[in-house]
Amino acid sequence: MSGELGADTLTGGQGADTFSFQFGQSLVSGTDRITDFTIGTDAIGLLTSDPLTVTTPSSFTRAADKTATTLLNLANQVFTDANGAVAGNQALGVSGATLVRVTSGANAGTYLAINNSTAGFQANSDLLVNLTGLTGTLPTLGNIAVSSFFV
Repeated sequence: MSGELGADTLTGGQGADTFSFQFGQSLVSGTDRITDFTIGTDAIGLLTSDPLTVTTPSSFTRAADKTATTLLNLANQVFTDANGAVAGNQALGVSGATLVRVTSGANAGTYLAINNSTAGFQANSDLLVNLTGLTGTLPTLGNIAVSSFFV
């Protein structure tokens, strides 16, 4: 299943699903939602500018829980500090991804933030995906194997 321009809602079928996103499609201004992502079974595929080519993040971390009041605030927070296991700010690296949970407010839930190939937060191209129907145990803070979420 593929999220395209605008805010999409994606629901997989039974068994393993792959949800595909291209940079510039699930933005902070129009976040896509996956209603039934199962950790360890489902996967995220990242498409390059050539939609037939799939890539994976260079790194994957779990950020500390946040209380962001807006999605823009959340993106700025996790792009500043993407690794909750390391003291101080650990910026989300080029082509890196982070998993973060918002614990309160209208944006409460679990999100994937994925940096494109440009350092820093790019509102018009970096991905923010809401995992609204997440099933399974969230990884602990810190580094996560890329292959545990991405293909």
